[in-house]
Amino acid sequence: MTYKNWGSKYSESVEIGMPYMIMYESINSFNNHAIYTEFTETNQNIINNSYEYMLSYGPRPLHYHNFYELTIVLSGELTLQIENEKRTYRPGDCCICNKNIRHKEIAEIENANYEIVLFMLTEEYLKSLLEGDLVYDTSGNHTARNTFFYKLFKDNAKNHFFDAKEYIEFRINHDFDSNDYFKLLNDMILTIRSSRAGKSYQMKAFFCQFIEMLEDKNRFDININWAKLSNEDVILYKVGNILQENPVNFNNAFLEQELGYNADYINRIIKRRTGVTLSEFCRNYLLELAAVRLENTSDKITDICNDLGYSNRSFFNKLFLDKYGLTPSEYRKRH
Repeated sequence: MTYKNWGSKYSESVEIGMPYMIMYESINSFNNHAIYTEFTETNQNIINNSYEYMLSYGPRPLHYHNFYELTIVLSGELTLQIENEKRTYRPGDCCICNKNIRHKEIAEIENANYEIVLFMLTEEYLKSLLEGDLVYDTSGNHTARNTFFYKLFKDNAKNHFFDAKEYIEFRINHDFDSNDYFKLLNDMILTIRSSRAGKSYQMKAFFCQFIEMLEDKNRFDININWAKLSNEDVILYKVGNILQENPVNFNNAFLEQELGYNADYINRIIKRRTGVTLSEFCRNYLLELAAVRLENTSDKITDICNDLGYSNRSFFNKLFLDKYGLTPSEYRKRH
């Protein structure tokens, strides 16, 4: 796991260098411990600190990432800040945060005591395991299972990365026996820590079973929410929309005219919220729009360049390569 914009009091960016990661987090102010354990198929990393040591760093900032994060409460009570609102979850409850929605677990509160498991799943990995989870009818025809993730995939293809502010809550029913639920979580941890043959396939099966369990309305009450945005977040959102609709004509004067704010003020907001300048934000935004079109359309790369305001194909290819490590044509083939 890699943190970018580290130390920002507004928000940090997190990346994982693998298809998925599982993290166990235990905070207990009474016993003075703060434990974090990261599990991947190749590694296990344990960070064992005292609760007082954790508090010495001050309140955690909000963070965001370009993968989906599923938070599962094992014990205690978790307070999760999602953008500008706080949500409380109890044992068995789950919450899925969409890509790039800012959030954090609030541990620096009186009598903090909770255990949680976090599933961090890239969209590419999620799509591969869901598309491979086929259902067959009596005639032998097959189709992929339709899950709530497909709605997020669809919305994220329409809305830009920075606009994806949905989160889904799964509130466990009071009369539900959670033994099977926690047994599945335990089996997943034991499997990812093992070196047995077929581990990767077993983990895909576990994730599919867990998603199916979440969609069981006899087990969970499901609510899809749209996070509340601050005034600065609304400006950030509007900048993205203006850029998406007018990439060719976009400049500071045009932005000031559309928003009614000075470009220097907008730049300060962008810098606080994302850790990059307005020009960097716009460049990243356009490159991510290009990536979405490369994945979801058959549009010619030259047309994509022109539509996004890049008349020089070679310059566009260099920017894209710097960001994704692949040329646009290589990216399209891989995705």
